[in-house]
Amino acid sequence: MRRWLVLLAVSSALALLGGRAVAGVFADWLWFDSMGALDLYRSQLAHEAAWRAGAGLAGFAFAFLNLYAVRRSIVSLVLPRRLGNIEIGEVVSARALLAGVAVTAAILGVALSAPTVDWTVLAFARIAQPFRELDPFLDRDLSYGVARLPLEFGLYEWAGRAMLVVSAVIVVLYALTPSLRLRPGHFYISVYCRRHLAALAALALLLLAWSSRLDNLALTVTGPEPGGGYGAFAHRVDGPFLAWASILTVVAAFIVYWTMWHGQARAATLAVLFVCVGVPLGRATLPYFTGRMLSSADLRDAERPYANARTLFTRRAFGVDAIDTAWAPGGLPQTVAEALPGIPAWDPAALLRSVPGASLRRDSAWVAWQRDPDGLRAIAVTPVHGQPDTWAAAPFDAAAEGDRGQALSALPQRGAPPIPASWDRLVAYPGARAPLVVWDTAGHLPAPSFVGWGRRIALAWRVRTPALLLRDDAGTRPRLAFRRDVLERVHALAPFLTPGPTITPLLRGDTLYWAVDLFTTSATYPLAERIFFAGETRTYVHEAGTALVQAATGRVLLVAARNPDAILRAWMRRFPDLFTSAELLPAALAAARPPSVDWAGIQATALARSGRGPAPASTRAAVATDNADAGAGDGPPSLFAISGARPALAWSTPMVNAAGMVSGLVVAVGGERPRTAWVRAAGEQAWMDLLDRLQRAADSAGVGRQRRGARRGRVLAIPTAAGIAYVQSHYEWTSDGPPALAGVAGVARGQARAGTSRQAALGLPVPRAGNGSSWRSAVSELYQRMADALRRADWPAFGAAFEALGRLLRGPGR
Repeated sequence: MRRWLVLLAVSSALALLGGRAVAGVFADWLWFDSMGALDLYRSQLAHEAAWRAGAGLAGFAFAFLNLYAVRRSIVSLVLPRRLGNIEIGEVVSARALLAGVAVTAAILGVALSAPTVDWTVLAFARIAQPFRELDPFLDRDLSYGVARLPLEFGLYEWAGRAMLVVSAVIVVLYALTPSLRLRPGHFYISVYCRRHLAALAALALLLLAWSSRLDNLALTVTGPEPGGGYGAFAHRVDGPFLAWASILTVVAAFIVYWTMWHGQARAATLAVLFVCVGVPLGRATLPYFTGRMLSSADLRDAERPYANARTLFTRRAFGVDAIDTAWAPGGLPQTVAEALPGIPAWDPAALLRSVPGASLRRDSAWVAWQRDPDGLRAIAVTPVHGQPDTWAAAPFDAAAEGDRGQALSALPQRGAPPIPASWDRLVAYPGARAPLVVWDTAGHLPAPSFVGWGRRIALAWRVRTPALLLRDDAGTRPRLAFRRDVLERVHALAPFLTPGPTITPLLRGDTLYWAVDLFTTSATYPLAERIFFAGETRTYVHEAGTALVQAATGRVLLVAARNPDAILRAWMRRFPDLFTSAELLPAALAAARPPSVDWAGIQATALARSGRGPAPASTRAAVATDNADAGAGDGPPSLFAISGARPALAWSTPMVNAAGMVSGLVVAVGGERPRTAWVRAAGEQAWMDLLDRLQRAADSAGVGRQRRGARRGRVLAIPTAAGIAYVQSHYEWTSDGPPALAGVAGVARGQARAGTSRQAALGLPVPRAGNGSSWRSAVSELYQRMADALRRADWPAFGAAFEALGRLLRGPGR
């Protein structure tokens, strides 16, 4: 009875695990089919099945051969059996022993079938095309390091895991037999066991030889120096040493096998010590002897070509050469006055703090920026507390403040649909976790259908929500939306690309989208600097495009970059239906694309390390090094608008050279033709001195540290044809209410000023009406719109203006 109970419990557990796996595959099949990416999921299943089948069969074969060798050493196996009070020894048959060997090997094979690399690594090794660029020191195409070296590392990791697991099982089994015994005064091992262990030891040494080979190939990626740079020592000393160490380790493997087979323990021990102690010790002492033999001048001369190669490869790996240095005519504002409408007076954190109940956490509150003819507006997009899947929108005039310094609501754009106050039952947004049943009467929602008991069971099992089976949605064409988190959804549809850490909302009419920058990345690109990006250290990051996720439906558009690199081209050839070209985007959506802050940030970091031009320049990026206070300097990126023939949103970061002087700006530009540009500073100015001048100007004007709860926002660098202008807002920041704009400090044309407006900070004429003029003019304009709509009997326009007037009179946060 106990056996049957155990068998029933094991069978039930296996049935539940198998059912969950089948339900997961079926539900994901439905999900990818609804998203139009079924070919991608087929490829994923095929590659994962191929890896598991190959690794499982190889693991089974390796385990079976070793276990069968142990079984051959067993003459007979007697197990005690009790019958009443009598204990009887029962001999296990040879057939039962062979069956036990096969079952154990099968269990080990299943355990060893777990992948050691993602399926995209295996797929890319198959589809990668040559980069047509050679590693100058290893004479290999760069595609080997990017596509095939990661797969070889994964195979080596699997081989090491299989060797460790099977060897441990073999040693334990021999220890249970008389073949391996620890006796008083000595250690006994039978001849048969010794020869078996000799074969395993030889295989272990062959793995060490493989490890030395991989270390040699990876030198151009990691480098032996503390900074990780590949240099003369790695190329001329360490690389040849590892190559010879690999060859000698193979020789040592045969020596160990031969000597242990014939019982010559001393020779085998010496060979193992040579490999396990001599090779690491020799590699550790090589830098000391090399440094003693060469002078400092010789070392500098020897390192020069390698340093130049590292600089060039770093520029290529992180797109430094793709930074545009020539702005088109009309691309930059000619004067500070022309740039003024696009300069915000409010930081995103201050605007979000002005929304009742909004949070400053990066994962729960965002700001969508819009450029309109009247200036710059910022729409705070925040979740509604206590209402799941509901998000609110609060449009602000990013350049105006009320009579008490509060943030003001933005006027609705003429001829544009009004921005909704909230969106209900959003399918996709950052942080969404719970599945959502949505009704699709039109039959166009990209989500699996929830009709039919087979689909219901599979989908409910997939999301682990049995309560879904009890829902009654007859007649509504229900669909089940899961993978609702924006990054999770984008990663599922583009698993071979790396999403950037910045999520930006954008509005097309009254529709909310989430924009995520996508990148091709690699950690094995040779000779380039290592830069931390998106949670990992990379040696290659390139722009791949943008993912646009429609919040209401969850539909995803993967917009490919205009100039795809070799990695992206390979994936686009394999999955051509996944990507959309930028030329096919609707004009309004293309014009609203935000700048790629992540791409510009990684280019600025690489530029700081490699410089521009024929010789490296010692620079450092001034990213996140301004004097913004905690709270006011948090939140989403601060954007501004560039006017001209193609107005667009932009983001900038100053670059500071080794002397601490501002050398220029790296500017990310969005819109129809997104790009990264370089704006050279007209005159050198010390960055720290600039921050000090901004603070002293604010203090002199009475808008700085003397205010109650004074806090400084970020320093915004605005490029113009006349030079770079710097703007920093100052606030009265209280813990129990929204912040008030105390004033703005600025540096333009070499002069530092401050006042209660941007015009005063930049030395421009200030309207006489004061701060409240913009608020009163907004009220008058809305009233006039209501009167015009009433005369035309245009009730939708009258209602939109009436709602905007109510929001404006109440004021955010009142």
